[in-house]
Amino acid sequence: MIRCLIVDDDAEIRSGVQTYLQGFGFDTTTVADGAGLRRAITAASFDVVVLDVMLPDESGLDLCKWLRTKSQAA
Repeated sequence: MIRCLIVDDDAEIRSGVQTYLQGFGFDTTTVADGAGLRRAITAASFDVVVLDVMLPDESGLDLCKWLRTKSQAA
């Protein structure tokens, strides 16, 4: 099963994306901000991250760069 982390500050969007991906068999976890992303990544591993680039607490692009430093993918 593919593990997916969904990061979006809008609860309706998070829920909609989660429902959609679960329909395709994804195991999903949702968080609302950068702090949640960091906690989730520390606690578990994910195959894919769906990341909003316009988060209120920090740039999704900066979070993407941070994720790359933690990623084992080439």
